[in-house]
Formats: sequence, structure tokens, C-alpha cells
Amino acid sequence: MKKLLALILLTSSLSQAQETVSLFDGKTLDGWQAVDAAKIKYWSVIDGVITASNGKQKMPVNTYLATKKNYQNFEFTCKFRLSGDHATGLINSGIQYRSLMQKTPKRGVHKIIGYQADIGKGYWGDIYDEHRRGKLVKGNTKELLKDFKEDGWNDYKIVCQDNNHKLYINGHLTVNYDELDKNIANSGVIALQLHSGGIAKMEYKDISIKEYPATPLALPLGVAASEAKIHGKGLRLQAGSFIVAWNKTGDYLEWTVPAHVKSGGYSIVLNYSCDTNRQGSDMSFSNGVLGIDFKTVGKKKKWSASKHNIGKMNLKPGDKLLLKCNKIKADWVLDFRGIEFEPIK
Repeated sequence: MKKLLALILLTSSLSQAQETVSLFDGKTLDGWQAVDAAKIKYWSVIDGVITASNGKQKMPVNTYLATKKNYQNFEFTCKFRLSGDHATGLINSGIQYRSLMQKTPKRGVHKIIGYQADIGKGYWGDIYDEHRRGKLVKGNTKELLKDFKEDGWNDYKIVCQDNNHKLYINGHLTVNYDELDKNIANSGVIALQLHSGGIAKMEYKDISIKEYPATPLALPLGVAASEAKIHGKGLRLQAGSFIVAWNKTGDYLEWTVPAHVKSGGYSIVLNYSCDTNRQGSDMSFSNGVLGIDFKTVGKKKKWSASKHNIGKMNLKPGDKLLLKCNKIKADWVLDFRGIEFEPIK
């Protein structure tokens, strides 16, 4: 009976996985975006292959081509070929996954933050945490390098299930890693990379993904200021991390509740800076159905960030969250850093 139950559970779990889908149509870059819009010039489709650079000049900067969709639990596969002259500088690439596209003050430019499945001499099969913690795991390449052509076509497979990450090159498991930090986002884009350095060319083809059921209550449960859609000229993103000013009542911020947030009741915690001289502005926070009215609070005379629980709300993925100011006290309202959702038990 136990064996039958286990088989039923396994079959049920596998049936929830989606079919394998292609992420590249072999002709265009539809479904993809340059992390820095100005760097799209380094990417093209040549003979059915996504190609970065041309192998004729040094790469002056790191460049990334990211999916427009976020992925959480999945099996990603592709074929890749990295070629170049090591005498001219670093020849290196990688595949970002579960990575965040953080807005920057410069229009059309994002900073990509997250895991990278490494590609390149001395780095094969490593996990590197781009713009965050650096190298996480050194890949085990003992079996891989016995019969491996570094500048030939090779296969990469990335498997993410909950907090577990597995990397495979040509079928060889290089990393089996468990993420223990619950504050690290476990959903994000997949991005193809070519590192700055020497004269190199990077090619990708046969790119596909199979998604698995989402992990409920994935962390972090929240949205950052940099993820907001800004409505109005009196608001601006400062240093890529917080939104400043707010000197017009018609301006407002908008977020979408991420897909990994489980439907249910949450306490809404706002993280912002407001000194005691500017507290008391009338604000409202809503999800399109329910609204919460509150006043800004300054806990210190000096401008410093703090967390403020403004009330409870039912949320579901896709809800539009709006933060507005209805009456301004003093010259501006606050510096806004983000929203945290605390599940109501």
C-alpha cells in the first residue's frame, strides 16, 4: 500500500510539470531583452544561433540577454559554444538564473543580480552569485574534463527545485547546492552572458525549459522600490534602491504582486525614511479592492529608514498595488524603499 501511495504521489507531482517549451525560435530574439538596452548591439541571431560578439574584437563590457519572463522551479537546457583567444584576455561566459532585473536611475539600464552557472576555463560548472555574494560553489569537473572540448558545442542543464540547485555539463553533475539563506529570491529571469575581456564569441542554441510547480510562500515576500512603476514627474528612483521626493498628490507608485506569493491574508509592512519634521502626510495603500489609509511616521529627527505595519490585506498573485499621497505635509513626503508581506497565521 505504501509503495502504491508513493507511486501515486510521484505520478501526481510529475503530471503537474509543464511540457518542455523552446525559449528561442531560431530566427529572432523575441521573448528576450538586453539587460542594458544599449548593449543589444552585441547580440544577434546567425544561422539559427544566438550569438554574442563576433570573435574579432575585445569585449569592453559584460553583456546579458535576459528572458522577459521569470522562472522559479524548472529544468533549463541549452547547447553552448565559447570560443576566443586566451592570450587577449579573459574568455568567459555564463547563464544567469533566478536573477533579478534591478532598475537603475539610467533609462533602459538594469543591474542583474543572482545566480550564474559559469562557463569558461577555470570556472566550468561553478555557481557564481552575480552582484551579490560572489562565488558560491566550485564545480566538480574531474569527470567532465576527461573528454571535453572547451571551444566545441557542449550541453548545459540547470535544475532548480525549491532551494536545491543542480548544474550539469554534458550530463556530468558539477554542482549540487542547497540555498540556506531564506532571504535570497528564488524566482527570476534567465539570462545569457558574455564576460568582458579578450577577443571572444559566445553562441547558444536549442534553448528550452520545463517548469515545475511553484514553491508556495517563496521568500523574500515583498517588492522593492526599484520594482515599482512610477506615475508622475515628482517621483524618481535614487541610486537604484529607493524612490525620493513625492511633492505632488497626483503622483503614485504601482507594483504587481509576484507570482510566487501565495493567495491569502498578509500584514502590509512599508519600509521608508521620514524625519519627524515631515511626518503626518495622508497616504493610502490599496490592491484595487481594499484600501488602507495611514499617515507617514517619522521615528527620528534625522532621515533614516524604518519599517511600519499599516494593516492587513488579502492578496493574490497579479494584484495591482497602489501607493498614493492624498495630502502632503512639509516640502515632501518620504524616501520609499519597499513593501514586505507578512503572512497572517
